[in-house]
Amino acid sequence: MDIGTTGVHVYDRQTLQHYQNRPNNTINDELRETLCGFGLLRQPAPQIRPRLKPAAERGGTGSGARDYRSARTTRRESKDCCVFVFTETWLSDRVPDAAIQLDGLASFRADRDSALCAYRPLVRRSKPVLKPVRTWPSGAISALQDCFEHTDWQMFREAATYSTTTDLEEYTSSVTSYIGKCIDDVTVSRTITTRPKQRPWMTAEVRALLKARDSAFKEGDKAALRKARAKLSRAIREAKRAHGQSIHSHFRDSGDTRRMWQGIQAITNYRTTPPACDSDASLPDALNHFYARFETQNSVAARKTTPPPDDQVLCLTAADVRKTLRRVNPREAAGPDNIPGRELRECADQLTDVFTDIFNISLSSATVPTCLKATTIIPVPKKSSLSCLNDYRHVALTPIIMKCFKRLVMRHIKTLLPPSLEMVVDFRRTRRDHSPLHIDGSTVEIVKSTKFLGVHLAEDLTWSLNTSTITKKAQQRLYFLRRLRKAHLPPPILSTFYRGTIESILSSCITRKSLQRVGRTNEKIISVFLLTVTDIYTTRCICKANSIVEIQT
Repeated sequence: MDIGTTGVHVYDRQTLQHYQNRPNNTINDELRETLCGFGLLRQPAPQIRPRLKPAAERGGTGSGARDYRSARTTRRESKDCCVFVFTETWLSDRVPDAAIQLDGLASFRADRDSALCAYRPLVRRSKPVLKPVRTWPSGAISALQDCFEHTDWQMFREAATYSTTTDLEEYTSSVTSYIGKCIDDVTVSRTITTRPKQRPWMTAEVRALLKARDSAFKEGDKAALRKARAKLSRAIREAKRAHGQSIHSHFRDSGDTRRMWQGIQAITNYRTTPPACDSDASLPDALNHFYARFETQNSVAARKTTPPPDDQVLCLTAADVRKTLRRVNPREAAGPDNIPGRELRECADQLTDVFTDIFNISLSSATVPTCLKATTIIPVPKKSSLSCLNDYRHVALTPIIMKCFKRLVMRHIKTLLPPSLEMVVDFRRTRRDHSPLHIDGSTVEIVKSTKFLGVHLAEDLTWSLNTSTITKKAQQRLYFLRRLRKAHLPPPILSTFYRGTIESILSSCITRKSLQRVGRTNEKIISVFLLTVTDIYTTRCICKANSIVEIQT
């Protein structure tokens, strides 16, 4: 009907149903334009169906329920509402807010706010993260070893020697700078792009095919779109198959526990997301004053103690330095000198002589070079909500060379220390308190239990403490075995994981009912018969005895 002179027509539910049920359902042009203006008629779809856009971008062609879902998932304000009003018709700007206004409550028109209804995927909302990495091409290690093998290290000491004194600071900094320069020459720096919600099986080939499919879709080429979709489906299947085989390869060797745990992290999608630090520029200065607050109260000036003339200075051998360099973890983070652990481990034979010389000069002069004492402090938040500076955990990245030097000195100090723990085993009926021992004027602490070679020993010589500790550790690893079972891994891989992570723990103790109960739980998870703890113990003892006999013969 006509409302005044505005020319606005209002159609109720019965009128619309009348048009729908007419035998000759034809609508004249004037009525069609009016209904299209209200968004009640759909436009004919083309041959290739376009992607649906949010309701706000389609000019009101969205239902109230759909707008409610998009609003509820994209805005937090809608979760705090007490009443939601849904309408059966398509709303337009001509419908006043007073039509759905409730007394004492505020109304919010989600279909009219494009910022609320327009859904943006996480890939578009979050920017890709660029991470610079250093890659080692094939032959880089051999080239680096050859470079260090033909380097005259004595030249660096002669350049830092003035008359009869060697400048340790200049000597150490020139050697470390030369090593870093050689590493930069043989390695390649790359930038890795990490996207949010990136699938683990996503490869560069699949990503290129996705772009080809989208371009064919936008151009409207039906034949090209069909071919692009077929190629994309085949590439995704191959990528998923290759990713599955790479995960299976982590569990082929039961002795490589590192690769096993890497496979567990890949299956469980374990990702550590530490909270981000504050971007305030004054944060480093505030943390510096906070960490050094104890030094400000110290008014005693530091002074160097002169050793007595007859004191014997520690002298490190080349064999000890080489052994320490070979034990460096290649995955350990480098310090300010940017010398990775992999390079020190692989080139231990070539770098042993120069570092032995530097360490011995440092010990004889009782001075540590400044370049080895430099540390990069990284504040890591302890929790998500930060309230004070104490909520930061400072992680210090020192040079790996300094860590090797510290291990060598610490090993020498430990050999000179007396035993610091004492466990008293007393089976007498009348027990009494035992006085502690005194070694070189120091009191030895009396403990009720201790750990020796991985075994917990109690003062009553029972296995209860050791068995309970091992059972607790084995029960914790059953979670990962269940996750592998949930991922539908075959029984051989589950058995390999069991032997490498759980059976090795159970075999380190004598037979107990609690340990056998853990074995039965593993049988139910894997659905494969497993040896009992008694059989495992007997088999291990026989194998060990045979190996001892072979060594003696």
